[in-house]
Amino acid sequence: MESLETILKEKVNNGFDGFRLEFQPQFRAVDGSLYGAEALARFSCRGYGVVPPDKFIPVMEETGLIIPFGRWVFRKAAEQGKRWAEMNPGFQMSINMSGYQFVDPDVTDYMASILEEVGLPKENVILEITETYDISSSDEALATLGRFQTAGMRVAIDDFGTGSAGIMALKAHPFHMVKVARQFIPEPGNGKDDPFLAAISLLAHGVGAEVCQEGIETEEQYEAVRLAKVEVIQGYLLGKPVPAADFERRYLN
Repeated sequence: MESLETILKEKVNNGFDGFRLEFQPQFRAVDGSLYGAEALARFSCRGYGVVPPDKFIPVMEETGLIIPFGRWVFRKAAEQGKRWAEMNPGFQMSINMSGYQFVDPDVTDYMASILEEVGLPKENVILEITETYDISSSDEALATLGRFQTAGMRVAIDDFGTGSAGIMALKAHPFHMVKVARQFIPEPGNGKDDPFLAAISLLAHGVGAEVCQEGIETEEQYEAVRLAKVEVIQGYLLGKPVPAADFERRYLN
């Protein structure tokens, strides 16, 4: 059987055959209204079946395929976001970025050109970069972040609380959103966890960032997170990742 690396190269060079996007809904904590969606990449192929992102993304990063793949994801998500923003003008499309994309000197110009081409306002897009990638350790990444901000693009720091550089990054760079790792969701009856999420929320709000809590799976978690003054919630309790047609039918029609 061919290696996964070989198959991924073939698929990328063949119009991204086997790749697709799914979308997980995000909701405003204050009233449960639709906030937007996170675009999530999926891949399947003969021989391997469904390959989870934590298996194929590292291979693409190691081989440099992440650059063309990231551009493909951005275009597809922007096109879908354009349609949904027409149905719901405040709709936010969150698009994940690999740290490797931050060292692509042309990525900002590419994204700006795609948004102009498809007609999606930059205010309807949030670029997510995980905290586990220390953006402050790379001059190229810092320069790219600066270009995003100059261009008016919104950037979120994802998985906040799991890395070692999150607080320093938040202090140094005006992120628009902090997405808190699910490990900080207060558990029922475990009061010692409550101050952590509240403190993260206070810190983020202090630098003008919204807060999104991921991984909500129970009503009790929802209520605890809402009390911590989190603006946006996301998780299986409210909706799993689904294809675009299902998302539109369930949340926009």
